[in-house]
Amino acid sequence: MDYYKILGISRGASAEEIRKAYRKLAVKYHPDKNPDNPQAENRFKEISEAYEVLKDPEKRKKYDQYGANWQYFSDAKKQQGTAGSSAKGSGRTSYGRGRQRGSQGEDFDFGGFSDFFKSMFGNEPPNQGGSAYQTQYAQDLETDMTLTLEEAYHGSTRILTVNNEKMRLRIKPGVEDGKVIKLKGKGGGQDPRRGDLFINIRIAPHHYLERKGNNLYQDADIDIYTAILGGKVTIKTLKGNMNINIPAGTQGGKTLRLRKLGMPYYDKPDTFGDMFVRISMQIPKNLTDEEKKYFEKLRSLR
Repeated sequence: MDYYKILGISRGASAEEIRKAYRKLAVKYHPDKNPDNPQAENRFKEISEAYEVLKDPEKRKKYDQYGANWQYFSDAKKQQGTAGSSAKGSGRTSYGRGRQRGSQGEDFDFGGFSDFFKSMFGNEPPNQGGSAYQTQYAQDLETDMTLTLEEAYHGSTRILTVNNEKMRLRIKPGVEDGKVIKLKGKGGGQDPRRGDLFINIRIAPHHYLERKGNNLYQDADIDIYTAILGGKVTIKTLKGNMNINIPAGTQGGKTLRLRKLGMPYYDKPDTFGDMFVRISMQIPKNLTDEEKKYFEKLRSLR
């Protein structure tokens, strides 16, 4: 998988170019704009995955060095000579993402490493059958799971398959990027000696909302007449569209606070953060002669 090609950028792209390319594509392929379109949904996940790697200097460096196998090779280096030495010495091993099955489910199959590497890289892992890939000893496993902001807001359910065992994982509303979910005794190895499974939650950047803790931020463009005279504008929230009042005389750059329209607290689902709406003004263009006269009249009155 060529992350640069997915984002349509060169390998020497700057961090700002990567960010701009992601935002442009995320807006185009976001599930909100492409309901019931699995191709667009898969494209959005590829875009999010590419951005997640390339925006991080350390991950990008490893990707540039190892290509599609960057995560496997970088982890294998750390664990060389220790992964299969003994049950006591088994460490926490990262094997990356598994096969995805749409926005409501991802299938992470760690039962057979051959199938897993085929789905991830399209070939077999190096030295397959060596001690590093034996799972008779307890072995911790680690993977990433990417959620949309909407899934983080409402909560989500994913089906995991580990060692041929299917598990339903319920993710509570309000989960944050970087949250680690530990499934005790669900890692590599054979019963009763199995390690743990660690799931790193990643929240894909949103195309118009910015999250800071449990608060959400967005920009709202209003026309000059509403800014001067006041009125109502419609904004999108994760609860649906909402009309908000714009006070008369609102200045560009002003931030309006909408209580309890932010993210739910992870351990307190009935408690919400706030939404902050940053106001920017749209100045009318291509005025008619008559409109110009009225503005000239207003200027003379002021």
